Amino acid sequence: MEDAPSAVLKHLGELKRPYLTAMEKKLLSVIEKEYGIIDEIPRNFQLTQD
Repeated sequence: MEDAPSAVLKHLGELKRPYLTAMEKKLLSVIEKEYGIIDEIPRNFQLTQD
């Protein structure tokens, strides 16, 4: 992976907050699309308790 995408991913992994801003989400989705990364859990996945 190139330096710029690696730096973005490293930054996102070091965030102290439990959410991404709209811009961070957009950057992440561009990187995922470019490198063919598929989420293990779909973004619209919701946990439910029975």
